[in-house]
Amino acid sequence: MADFYLGQGDLGPVMEGIAILPNGEPADLSGATLELFMAPYGALLPATGTPVIITDGPAGAWQHEWVTGESDVAGTFCFQLRGTLQDGKPYTFPTERAYYTVEIWPKV
Repeated sequence: MADFYLGQGDLGPVMEGIAILPNGEPADLSGATLELFMAPYGALLPATGTPVIITDGPAGAWQHEWVTGESDVAGTFCFQLRGTLQDGKPYTFPTERAYYTVEIWPKV
């Protein structure tokens, strides 16, 4: 079961979530920068990511608005959020597992 679902070629719905630290608490994303790194399931994640919007820094809330081309290929994809928190240290989310998943359904 995927964490997020989207139709092939669609630009919505927006993906959103809460960045959780290893202790189970929301990460304070105030002043942080985040990028989304996505690849087909089982492939290596790319070296560059796309920006993620922080919608509520203290609560750890983020969202990713799809851009043209990101959902053109149907299939199961894995992704991570990577960034730098306000303490200057790099961080990768999720922390409770290796990656999130998104299923892009084919057009019929």
